[in-house]
Amino acid sequence: MNNHLKNTPAAQLVKIEEFNRLYPIGTPVLYWTGSIHGAGKRGDTRTVAQMMCSSAVVWVTGHAACIALSHILPICEIPITADPAVLNGGADVPAD
Repeated sequence: MNNHLKNTPAAQLVKIEEFNRLYPIGTPVLYWTGSIHGAGKRGDTRTVAQMMCSSAVVWVTGHAACIALSHILPICEIPITADPAVLNGGADVPAD
């Protein structure tokens, strides 16, 4: 997707539909309320994702306000592997 199309209302609706299809209410997530640095905070989704002020958002336990989907990482997406190729996005990893 082109960078200039990422934040259009239509693109946000696609993100919402995909998030809701993949992650039901109660999904464990890491979230960031400001810049995305550090480990993030742990919570569970408590609503479906929805549009608010032209942004795709969801509410999570442990925080009173909504969080932009761009600041949400479902915990089930964190790879549990020791394979450097997988952790490196499939890029070539030099052999030992």
